Amino acid sequence: MGIIRKRVACVCGAAIASSSSIKYQLEEFFEREHVTDVELICCRFRELDEYIDRICLIVTASPMFKEYPVPAFNDTCYLSGIDCEPTNQKILEILRNTPDMEIL
Repeated sequence: MGIIRKRVACVCGAAIASSSSIKYQLEEFFEREHVTDVELICCRFRELDEYIDRICLIVTASPMFKEYPVPAFNDTCYLSGIDCEPTNQKILEILRNTPDMEIL
């Protein structure tokens, strides 16, 4: 993997099933698109405040009841694995237009 310049939080209630599914599907998509500078992390909604200064995007399949200072994608396609390509392309576009982060 190359230098990590972006970090994406894959989020759900328990950081087990939904977030892992999102992470897996995004990993496959990024590999196909030759994206090597993005780190994907799984976390719970209640942990987002701890990560918010170290992420540039939130991806979830669950309802969000709070606004965050980074873009967020909420799409249930990651639960079924069906028709995720349009959302994946939007995520990639956001990441390409997001300044590199200082990853600690």
